[in-house]
Parts: sequence; C-alpha cells; structure tokens
Amino acid sequence: MAESTPEAVESETAVFKRLRETIVSFFLDKVQLSAAEDELARFASIFRLPVRRDAFVAWKADKAGFLLDSLLGRSLLETDGEEYSLHPIIREHFYTSTPFPALRPFHSVAGAYFLDLYKKTKTATREPNPEFLGEAIHHYLCAGERDKVNGFAFYKYELRPVALAHYKRHEFDVALKEYRILNTLDPSDPDPHFHLALIYARRKDWDRSEEHFGKAMRLKSNAYWILQGYAHAKLSANQVEEAEQLLQKALEINPRHSPTLIDLGTAHVRMDDEAVAEGYFKDAIDADPNNAFAYVAYARFLMRTQRYEEGLEMAMAAMESNPRDDRNKKLVEELRAKLLGAKEALEL
Repeated sequence: MAESTPEAVESETAVFKRLRETIVSFFLDKVQLSAAEDELARFASIFRLPVRRDAFVAWKADKAGFLLDSLLGRSLLETDGEEYSLHPIIREHFYTSTPFPALRPFHSVAGAYFLDLYKKTKTATREPNPEFLGEAIHHYLCAGERDKVNGFAFYKYELRPVALAHYKRHEFDVALKEYRILNTLDPSDPDPHFHLALIYARRKDWDRSEEHFGKAMRLKSNAYWILQGYAHAKLSANQVEEAEQLLQKALEINPRHSPTLIDLGTAHVRMDDEAVAEGYFKDAIDADPNNAFAYVAYARFLMRTQRYEEGLEMAMAAMESNPRDDRNKKLVEELRAKLLGAKEALEL
C-alpha cells in the first residue's frame, strides 16, 4: 500500500471534520438539553477513556445518576454496563466548544479520580496501571495544577498536548509557561522552540523570537511548517519581505503545502504583485481543495480587485468546507452586497 502524503492526510482530515460538524449540528438540533444535562456532557467530554459511574458521582454527587440516565436515554452517552463515554464526535464537539477556564474544574476532578485509581492498582503483588497515571497527569496539567504531578515520569509527554491546546485557544500566557518547561525538560525538541518563537513574535520580542526560531530550524532543517508558521508571524507584523523569503524556503521543501501558498499570495498582495498573488491562491486551492482558508483568502483577493461574482463563488466554497464558521457566512453576505451594489450601479 502506498504511503499517504501529508497533503492527502490533511485533506482526509478536513473532509472528516466537515462531516463530523454536519452530523453533530443536525443531531443536537433535534435534542434539547437542560442546563444540567449540558454541563454533564461537557464534563464527560474531558475523558479520553471510558470511566465508571463513580467519576460522575465525584463531580455531581447524588445528581449524577439521574443525569447519566437522562443522557443515556437521549443516545448522547454510551455504556457497556460499567463504564460510560461520549461518542467521539459528540465528545469533540462539547470539548472544543467549551472555554478552557470552564473545563479546568472538571479536569481537576478527573485528575483526582485517575490518581486514586492508580494508587488503588498499586499493591505489593501487582504493578500499578501506568495508563491511569498518564490520565491523572493529563487532567491535572489541563487543570493548571502542575505541582501535583511534576514528579512523575510521564510529565513531559502529557504536558506537550496541553500546551498546544492552550496555544490554539489563544491562552498565550499559560502556553508560554508550559513551553518554557518543555524546553527545559528537552532542549533538543524543536517543537517548544517553535512555539516559543511564535509567542514571542506576538509580543514583538523579536530577539527572543529569532533565537528560538533559529534553534528550531537547526534541530529540524527540513521543517517547512516551522518556516511557514514563523513567516506567518512575520506577515502579521507586516515584515513582508522577510516573510516572503522564509515562505520561498518552505516552498522549496514542500511545493504543495496549502498554508505556505496562501501566505505567499498574501505577501505578494502586499507587495502589489497581484498577478503572482492570484497564482499562489489558485495553487493553494489546488493543493488542498478542502482548505476553507484558501477559499477565503482568494475570495478576499477577488473582492479587493472588484471581481465580486468570482469572489462570491470562492466564499460559497469556503462556507461549504466549513459551514459552522460564522466568518465564512459573513464573507458571503458581504460579497453578495458588493455584487448587488455593482449591478445597481451599472443600471443607473
């Protein structure tokens, strides 16, 4: 079997994400949850493993049983008779749609639950279950309670996804602390250096940013995504020429990386080279037809050049790729208004 390319994997992931969002949206439209049921679903969404009823009792005491039965009856929750879990696509929806600060108390309860399980499996005649320890570390880190687990061996491996989650949610102060710890634990790992470079760039602390970016690239010289990510930060700071140079290096390593091509299009728009910019936007869509950002970038370019009908077509494609993003809907409305205004002006 041929090995899948990164672009094929990204494309398949985007298709799955779009299907998942459509299914969840349709399903939840048919189910009316009370505030308590909604809260239980969000609590259940933090668990990566099925858990017993006592995990819910630890959170909601005597109300847990009623709420569990209610969600089971609505087919939101699954059980094998002893353990409970949300269906993966339902879990993903509730987890990603809940603000991280609201999840922290849930993670704290879960951390205590798994640490207790770990201790109970540790006896004179039996080895403890390392999976329970890994889950305890993960949840305590998500709760911001690092002091409870930083002595355990799994600490670094569980901290990394937590730091990335904080970064993606734009909780940069928290992510900065976590990536500093990861960098201290393993200075030879390029990922903490990369994210530290991005965070310092956001703060316009360019000396530190350049230092960590340089270290990341020395550790992984063929990392086109590091070049593209740092170039994107440069673009955000309007350092267009430096960004374009980094993007060209990324393109040499991977000529079909859609985010690189989008950023090159943006860079050339700012350099007033519209013909070249349009070519890059088209290439970005060709490289990944499921990338909503590629359609949005091209639609905005077409709106800028007053090609409203073509722009509307691209905006509609973006909305089809990611129907739950309100920004795509607003872009469609904006282009429709522009197109209507242009037609009315012609009729005068």
